[in-house]
Amino acid sequence: MQEEKDFIKREIQKLTLVFQKLIGLIVKIEPKNLENELTTIESDLKRTINLTLKEISEMSEVEFIEKIKFFDEQNLEQLLELIHVIITKSHKNLKLNLAKKGIVIADYLDKNSKTFSLKRHDFKKALTHYIQKNYS
Repeated sequence: MQEEKDFIKREIQKLTLVFQKLIGLIVKIEPKNLENELTTIESDLKRTINLTLKEISEMSEVEFIEKIKFFDEQNLEQLLELIHVIITKSHKNLKLNLAKKGIVIADYLDKNSKTFSLKRHDFKKALTHYIQKNYS
């Protein structure tokens, strides 16, 4: 049993490192170069979580929740941060759908987490503001 827990813990840590790497990569990218880097980001996401940003943005909310409910809370927080960072730099169509999925993640975490996260609250507020400002 201990070996199984250690394996799961290692897998969560690996995913954490992937998200941290992708967030760091996106933060450093100039918006004009984002499209080129999205290919790398998409392949890393597909390899690690079996989803791409495009798939995430096109999924229904129900499908998306079914996919994310197996993620560790820390990894969901990082996926939310990744979505937030991408929205600040990417094109309009991807932004709207990803912003909506970011809010889904935040709502899911709010319902299922025992911990309140100010950072999560701020991301949700920023994403909501972004949608209201640009699509109302």
